Amino acid sequence: MSENLPTTFQPLENCLNCKHELESNANYCLNCGSKIKELRFNLKRLLAVYSESFFSLENTFTKTFIDLWIRPDSVINGFVIGLRKRYMNPVSYFAMALTISGLQVFVIKKFYPDALANMYGSEKTGFMSIAVLDYQTLLTSASIPLMAFIGWIVFKTLKKYNYAEHLILNFYAYSQYAILATLAGTFCLIIGWDYGIFAFVMIFMTIVYYTYVYKKVFGLSIKGLIFRTLFFTLMSGFIFALLSIAAALMMFLTGSLPLKA
Repeated sequence: MSENLPTTFQPLENCLNCKHELESNANYCLNCGSKIKELRFNLKRLLAVYSESFFSLENTFTKTFIDLWIRPDSVINGFVIGLRKRYMNPVSYFAMALTISGLQVFVIKKFYPDALANMYGSEKTGFMSIAVLDYQTLLTSASIPLMAFIGWIVFKTLKKYNYAEHLILNFYAYSQYAILATLAGTFCLIIGWDYGIFAFVMIFMTIVYYTYVYKKVFGLSIKGLIFRTLFFTLMSGFIFALLSIAAALMMFLTGSLPLKA
């Protein structure tokens, strides 16, 4: 049976989080630091809470998003060695990226179904690309362990990260790229920019961003960076070619990919 909690507009005698007795006229619990909110919600206050949660510089999502651009080593190395409260954890950040990407899938299928057909020059190929969107979450989730494995192989001689820690790096790096690609891709659709050009630009940006992240995290020299980037890119291309074949086979078996023109 759920316990009877006082409504938010009644004075509180004990903290709702830790049950510690509250001082009179206190704004925070002296024991756990939780805010004491006795005011009822209205639209203005609800919007203020939403803005504080998602757009404040104190928000972990905002900090994570900004610092993964300017100091990815602080975010990734920080989490690996035990920093927890400053940044969003990698799995939650990945879930956020999937949610944002899912919104773009809805936008493409609902409002811009011809964008991918025009991108590839044929209706059938565009249909294949739209069908791939239906499996985006599955393919993305499968790609993270593979990317982590490639990174572990490429950087194994440095003996800095184990496989699990490469998973953390890839959760952060892929999520950051996915959020950027989703926002930029949606903007391109809205202004009518060629989505094919955008896709090729983002492939290049993926390589650049991953190279940047690995350089910052592992402190690579230019020579080591070039060699390992080429090795990583070749292995990734091979793996994703296999994933593409697997995706096409899955769509064929489920009837999402018709063989007739």
